[in-house]
Amino acid sequence: MKFFTCFLIIGFSSAVYSSDQSWKDDDGLEVTIIKKIDDSECDIKSAGGDVVDQYYKLSDEKGEEIGSNFGKKPYTFTLGKNQVIPGMDRAMRGMCIGEIRKVIIPPKLGFAKDSNGQPLYYTVQLVNLFRANPGERWVTEEGIQIEQTHKIEPEKCKKAEQGDKIYQQYVLRLEDNTLRNREVIDGMDIAMDGMCEGERRRVVIPSEYGYGAQGSPPEIPGGARLFFEIVLEKLAFNPLPKRSCQHSLMSKEIIDIMKNATEYNPTILSVFLAGSLHKMSMLENIAYIVIVTVASLFTVLCLLVVARSNVFHTNLQASIWWTASFYFELTVSKMLTIVYQSNYLTDRDEPSGGMVMLMWIAATHYHFIFAVMSAPIVVVAERSLATKFVFDYEKERRRYILISLFLFQIGFSTSFTLLTIFNIVRYVSAAVIAGLIAITSLLIFLHINRVNKRTLRFVETQNRDIKFDLSVRYQLRENVKTFKMLTTLLLLLTFMIVFLAFLKTIPMIMDIQEDTKYIFKMSTDMILHAGPIYVTPTMIWAVDDYKIVFYRILGLDKKKVAPLILSSEKKEEDVYFEQFVQSLK
Repeated sequence: MKFFTCFLIIGFSSAVYSSDQSWKDDDGLEVTIIKKIDDSECDIKSAGGDVVDQYYKLSDEKGEEIGSNFGKKPYTFTLGKNQVIPGMDRAMRGMCIGEIRKVIIPPKLGFAKDSNGQPLYYTVQLVNLFRANPGERWVTEEGIQIEQTHKIEPEKCKKAEQGDKIYQQYVLRLEDNTLRNREVIDGMDIAMDGMCEGERRRVVIPSEYGYGAQGSPPEIPGGARLFFEIVLEKLAFNPLPKRSCQHSLMSKEIIDIMKNATEYNPTILSVFLAGSLHKMSMLENIAYIVIVTVASLFTVLCLLVVARSNVFHTNLQASIWWTASFYFELTVSKMLTIVYQSNYLTDRDEPSGGMVMLMWIAATHYHFIFAVMSAPIVVVAERSLATKFVFDYEKERRRYILISLFLFQIGFSTSFTLLTIFNIVRYVSAAVIAGLIAITSLLIFLHINRVNKRTLRFVETQNRDIKFDLSVRYQLRENVKTFKMLTTLLLLLTFMIVFLAFLKTIPMIMDIQEDTKYIFKMSTDMILHAGPIYVTPTMIWAVDDYKIVFYRILGLDKKKVAPLILSSEKKEEDVYFEQFVQSLK
């Protein structure tokens, strides 16, 4: 009987109670599993030395929340390193990734030094864990000491190579163990050479490959050795092939262009190549094909409406028509991009040729962009000349104005396209120029509109002046009417140019993740390609004559008044009156 009693006492000394789902140890730590992960889905369980990512919620005894990081950035710590309270360290052991537990931590395993105090009520989830796989140690020729604190097995290793874009975390300490946060130095390139994605290294870099004898006061003293802990989190392969090939159209110049894509103010071509050498998914391809097809149909509708209308002067009408027709360059560019990616890009986004085709894609794409950028200048220039030649602008065709405007727009777009292809134009600079052109053109346009209104008001009050005949008044009224109809279109065009320039510039001037940059790129790209879908309806809505032509194309225009045959029984004024009444029906 004494033996049996001793056995019970020994058994209860290891745990007050225990089951698969809940238990309480002899120190009073209570754990209940509320979301269990099946053993078949649990590859690894947390243990001492593991680095864990944790969601937690701290509540009071009644269950009222005190603090939580669920849905936010997980809290990261290492088990067994006294980085959290003892009760939390124990409660997080033996967990599978995704598992959720409710934990009651007694005061002595919490923040209290003894048993006095309140217990802590936690709900915790293991989001992720990392278990180190120590590797080798070596010293490079430059004297850099490298230790693999976590190595990747060769069959799973994605190695970094020259030109690859890497995403790393590092902690920099000095010899006295003080933390520093500085820019990456020359020795870092050597220390990270040959690292695998997911690998971790502890590195000691001598001063000659760090900040040298002069140091970087006041934080880094001269001659200081630098102690780094490096994690290569993600590796974005250089989109250009690592191999050399005699028949490949790749060149050192193209590789140099691609290096600029990571700068805060990269060249336009480097950004274009970085985007084009990223293969789109099937869903993205289908979305683009649908958008471009629908937008092309709207462009055709726009061309038909503008061509059949005579509401504006020929010079202005023709300018609107050919600017709209430039959209087909963007259509060709996107379709060729899909063809290029399907035929020349590998699954690792490595091109196997076709760089000449890629340059033509860039040329057609940006020729359209710069043609649209110059459109506000063309509209303002034409309206300025209409105001200058107000006395006879309607009488004289002045085809040289039309030719000059066309040559200017072609010259502007072609010049900037060539500067882009030759990798001269910077992305942020071009966006700022586009915004300035759009806003300045709008302000000049509004000023000229005001001048026309003021002149018309003066002419109508000074009707005895021999200079201002009916044709002048008519021309001024037409100018004011044209300005009124164009204001909505120019406001929309200005807004879209400034809005897209702003959205495309944000990823360049802000330090955001590549995934977010790609979302910005896709969003602005789709808005750009969908331009005719919202511009064409706006034009038809803003210009009454365009609306009439549109209804006529759809066969919805009002029935024309049939001419009445004059009979002997009716007077001429009766016939005119009947026609007038019929037209009102």
